[in-house]
Amino acid sequence: MRYIITWILLILLLVGCRHDTTKPQQRLVGTWLVDIVTLDGGHFRSVITVAPDGSYSCKFSKATTSGVLTGAIEGRYEINRGTLIDTMTKHSNTNAVLPSVSRAQIIRLDDQELVTQCEGMTNEIVMRKESR
Repeated sequence: MRYIITWILLILLLVGCRHDTTKPQQRLVGTWLVDIVTLDGGHFRSVITVAPDGSYSCKFSKATTSGVLTGAIEGRYEINRGTLIDTMTKHSNTNAVLPSVSRAQIIRLDDQELVTQCEGMTNEIVMRKESR
């Protein structure tokens, strides 16, 4: 009986100490939504689909009192030492200088939410996962 209790406690300890082996890069795979009310009272929305290799496509819209701006971008996301590196390779704005690289500190990343803070900005960006 004593050995049974010992085994049960050992199993419970091992199950309780189980580590999440999902790599941060793998957590990015899926469709993410960004919904922001801008300082000028407008509304920004983007839908970003990230592939297993880190490549992404994004459709965005920004609604303001003067109209709606829409566009699309493509690129690659990479996570390195707690930083999300975005290398944009295509943009619907033909004047965009490409490739363009930006970095954001990852505040939190789990299966449902990615929170980042971009270089030079004080506000955090919250991305919520729609699907995998």
